[in-house]
Amino acid sequence: MNLQLATDFFSEPVTAFRNLKNHKASYWATLILILAHLAMIPRALPVPNSIAYEVIQTAITGVMLALVVSAYVCGIARLFNGRASFSQTYQAVSVAFLPQILFGPIGLLQVIWPSSNLIGELSYLANFILSLWVLYLLVVAIRETHQITTGGAIAALLAGPILLMILVIALTVVFATSLSALI
Repeated sequence: MNLQLATDFFSEPVTAFRNLKNHKASYWATLILILAHLAMIPRALPVPNSIAYEVIQTAITGVMLALVVSAYVCGIARLFNGRASFSQTYQAVSVAFLPQILFGPIGLLQVIWPSSNLIGELSYLANFILSLWVLYLLVVAIRETHQITTGGAIAALLAGPILLMILVIALTVVFATSLSALI
């Protein structure tokens, strides 16, 4: 992945995601994903575990999350006539997390001035804005990679959490019903 493509994700994300599907950049996407998740570590300082453990855990968790999200998004997008492969979906989802790299400097400000209420409030606001930006990039990534509508991309992205909520509610009802039968 060249530098121009990397900078386009900040300035022209739609064009960048259109161009990304023509590149075989899974390794670069994984590296970007790991760096984006590692940038979130300063928010958790001081960490109770060793820093090496925290780095390894964060990197593995970030990659596993992207693999799971890519799998269900690719499957759901196929229901909307999506055309991308799992590898292309993984690349797009991983690169969509690029703005998380900016969590690092924000987290460091909180570490440097932990007692500053203003820094704390501004960091929450910045984290909220960056999270919305990541969601926007995820929708654009899915839409452009799979060549589906924006509504289809949103549905593909939200299907996993909605199905998980339905499963949790159903299990809660089953558990509550069986528990009430015992009483």
